[in-house]
Amino acid sequence: MIFQYAADNHTPTNLLEFAIEKTAASTGVFPVNAMGTPVPNVTFNCDEIGQQMVRLWCRDKAGNADYCDVNVLVQDNLGHCMPGGNTGVQVCFKECCDTSQLVDAVSVNWSVPASPNLPLLTGFELADGCSELNFLPFIPILPIGSNIQITPAKDDNPLNGVST
Repeated sequence: MIFQYAADNHTPTNLLEFAIEKTAASTGVFPVNAMGTPVPNVTFNCDEIGQQMVRLWCRDKAGNADYCDVNVLVQDNLGHCMPGGNTGVQVCFKECCDTSQLVDAVSVNWSVPASPNLPLLTGFELADGCSELNFLPFIPILPIGSNIQITPAKDDNPLNGVST
């Protein structure tokens, strides 16, 4: 664990103790494990991907302790958290006048804009009524919060729905 700075007016810096915990699970006291030693790490699971808050603690030899809360961004960079091995976006295409009627055979283009660390990614799929657009090959490299542009098209019957 790397701390930028901690100091005490009586305890030398090398004798200060450090600990960490999830802020939501904090009891308000310096966290120690079953052996009474400071907790050196926290573990996040797939349900906690995204921004999380941790509490960094420092304690001197007299037992005085203080903390600061820090936001961390939990990511699944290796793609281990994909539910059922598939990640996508479900889209449903319905007629505008009768939203209970699904529209089949809609061509869907999708793209992820280029960024400094990622090239432009594009794909094409054919959606029937309600379909899941599968981004599986790209999920391990897409940063959390990526913008995905979805563009549907259906022009096999251009006069359908046009009336006076």
